[in-house]
Amino acid sequence: MEENNEIKNEEAPVKEENVVVNENKVEEKNSSPNGFAVVSLIMGIITLFDWILPIFAYITGVFGIVFGASSRKASKTGMSIVGIVMSIVGLILAICNSALGVWLSLK
Repeated sequence: MEENNEIKNEEAPVKEENVVVNENKVEEKNSSPNGFAVVSLIMGIITLFDWILPIFAYITGVFGIVFGASSRKASKTGMSIVGIVMSIVGLILAICNSALGVWLSLK
């Protein structure tokens, strides 16, 4: 009787929520955002508001893109993508604002 129980226990697959077993390869799923993704999102939000003062938008936008890119390597979260996109949009607005300022000053 004990041998039958041991055989059944050996054949039963072990299920864990955060581990995927695929042909002798174990990968952990990491769905929680890391700190760089949060910083990228915050910098992206600040960049969207800073485009009026381009010098600050350039700084926060570059930091948002750098932190978002480094966070995408560590964990694939949507938060880092949103931070990168918002930083790029803010930088584009800041560049347009700078170009408009130069154009109006030369006119």
